[in-house]
Amino acid sequence: MDSIELVWFRPEDYAPLARRLAACIIDNAIIVVGLFVLPWLLTKLLPTPPTTQPAHKVIPIGLLIGAAIFWVIIAIPYHLGMRRTHRGTIGYRLMGLRIIDMRNAIPETGVLFKRLLLSLIFPAGFFVLIAFSTASSGAKPPTHTQPAVSAGQMVMNLVMLVIVITIVFGNYWSISRSPRRQAQHDRFSATWVVRANAQPAGVGVPVERAWIVGPVVLAYWDVDAGTAPVNHPCGGVIEEKPA
Repeated sequence: MDSIELVWFRPEDYAPLARRLAACIIDNAIIVVGLFVLPWLLTKLLPTPPTTQPAHKVIPIGLLIGAAIFWVIIAIPYHLGMRRTHRGTIGYRLMGLRIIDMRNAIPETGVLFKRLLLSLIFPAGFFVLIAFSTASSGAKPPTHTQPAVSAGQMVMNLVMLVIVITIVFGNYWSISRSPRRQAQHDRFSATWVVRANAQPAGVGVPVERAWIVGPVVLAYWDVDAGTAPVNHPCGGVIEEKPA
């Protein structure tokens, strides 16, 4: 097997939490705009089939279908395609960041897809749950004597919004605790986010670390400072890190 030179960076070269969140917000804002624009365009371009279901049940189902279509034909190609370029997504470009693998190279498409799934699994699951629960709810449409949204519903909507935001950005909580400022989806896809102009500080050696969550042990590869090129990351030092 050919020798693979791994690299490491100085701590200040890894992307800080503020920049990571800003890039995430920009990219997600683009996604959200498209998420609502696409269903709207579909309703304008396609004939609306007759239905006997109440409007408040039809809208969440249409939104769910539109979101699924959007992710397949636009969002996934946006994330994977732009991250395969040197400058990355629009959020990364504006924040001066780039994503790399152990060799300071652009990660392969399969690695990026795995990373995307790891970052989306909880938000996507929560979105599907909310959409189906809303569609199957027995709530009645508002009448002239009943307000469209009651105070209790407003409080519940606010709580749900906080939960959604927490889940969406929950993957980033570990950045402030990680010496290389990795989010959870970075760790388990062996990727790092560094400043766009950052240069490697030296040659690295592979280290297999273990993230311990109760009885569950999750292993992932990391790179520590080294002095010489090393072979493919197999059989490196094992280090355990409790959650």
